Amino acid sequence: MKEKKLESLIDVAIDREMEAYNFYRDLADKVEDPNIKDTLEYLAGEEQKHREFLMGYRDGRYESDSLRLVDVVDYKIAEYLEEPSNFRLGNCILNWQIMFKNERLFHRFP
Repeated sequence: MKEKKLESLIDVAIDREMEAYNFYRDLADKVEDPNIKDTLEYLAGEEQKHREFLMGYRDGRYESDSLRLVDVVDYKIAEYLEEPSNFRLGNCILNWQIMFKNERLFHRFP
């Protein structure tokens, strides 16, 4: 029973990593600023790596201690972001705020 619950939680995490990947890719397609686009594509790639790791863990390709939980440090980077001087997407900053909030939510389990 315990094994089934863990597998279910990992499946939820895999789904959320895919949602985060799609979120970053969709947002990257909407922005014109090359620096923001590059950052969003990087974040999408990170989400893809997380998904691949979780799928490998679920499928037994990693040791059981590979998912050790560690303390997360919030460096509050979002508080220091400035509006790009040439941004053209009016909701860009709002989208970034939503993105960072979603990132936290994607890593919480039900």
